Amino acid sequence: MLAVEHYELIRRKVVIEGKSQRDVAKELHHSRKTIAKALELRIPPGYRLSKPRPSPVIEPVRHIIDAWLEQNKHARLKQRQTGQRIYERLRNEYGFKGHYGTVQLYIRQAANRQKEVFMPLQFEPGEEAQVDWHEGWIFDNGIERKCQFFSMKLCYSKATFVYPCEKGNLESFLDGHVRAFEYFGGVPRRITASQLVNTYIEARQERTILKLEKNIQRCNLIIIDELGYIPLDRIGAEHLFGFFSRCYEQTSLIVTTNLPFADWPQVFAEDERLAGALLDRLTHHVHILEIVGDSYRLKSSLNKGKKKQG
Repeated sequence: MLAVEHYELIRRKVVIEGKSQRDVAKELHHSRKTIAKALELRIPPGYRLSKPRPSPVIEPVRHIIDAWLEQNKHARLKQRQTGQRIYERLRNEYGFKGHYGTVQLYIRQAANRQKEVFMPLQFEPGEEAQVDWHEGWIFDNGIERKCQFFSMKLCYSKATFVYPCEKGNLESFLDGHVRAFEYFGGVPRRITASQLVNTYIEARQERTILKLEKNIQRCNLIIIDELGYIPLDRIGAEHLFGFFSRCYEQTSLIVTTNLPFADWPQVFAEDERLAGALLDRLTHHVHILEIVGDSYRLKSSLNKGKKKQG
């Protein structure tokens, strides 16, 4: 099975060196199907099950364990059932014949299941704006044609600016910012480029990933703010790994995060191999700045509270 390094070599020869898939397949002695898979997936997918493995031992009590784990979420710390306690109750109350390790494995897998996350967001006026690209159609002199729409939305008022662009490149990206600032009559204190992973997913569905990555390669600097704030599923983690691989030694990056490196696997779908490969590239030729101290946002909120009380 091919390793991550083999996939990167294939992508480099096709995307950067401009060789055809046929020539790369002949040069590296791989099938064209393997070359196409490397261009599409970015990292080796490994062995994939066509359907989940049967679990005849744990299946009859699966719903019971799930109910107890759900109760643990709302119980006090000392009242929560440990894996050992769950195993003993299954054995004594339900005649469970399986091994403790089977129960322990199921509990660990249940804890790693991706859950939908909802986060309340609050913004001050002029604090933040979100920027994104959307694809659509316009009528130009009676002719319908496809174009890219630059979009900026103010997070406080939800006011939105949209401008059609011929191409979704860096020049259009910067021009869209200038036009948006003129439209809003000011500049937000912070701007975030949202939905990076969703952009990759849409590009994969439309088979335009190579075009997207060529546009990324044209950028001189990309800022990724608050990496790890929300965990990613397997597909999202693979796409973000592909993004960092494309930028490696090609595009300058600034990444902010509150997570130590040891906790990065929990962001990337609990995949230590993928997180390790990403950190290996991200920490090469890097300057790490550790900022210690209270949050300036928290400090500002506390000061406002004191002023209101005064």
